Amino acid sequence: MGEQREVSRLLLHLADDQFGTTPLWLIIAVGALIVDVLIVRWSASPR
Repeated sequence: MGEQREVSRLLLHLADDQFGTTPLWLIIAVGALIVDVLIVRWSASPR
């Protein structure tokens, strides 16, 4: 359990160093990707 916490803390620290406190572009990119996939799936599904 302790190891997992260390790893997650390390990952958070790395992400913090690389992107700053809030990687807003990452949130927007992931959100856009999800919306895009949902729209494509929904429009492709037969009715």
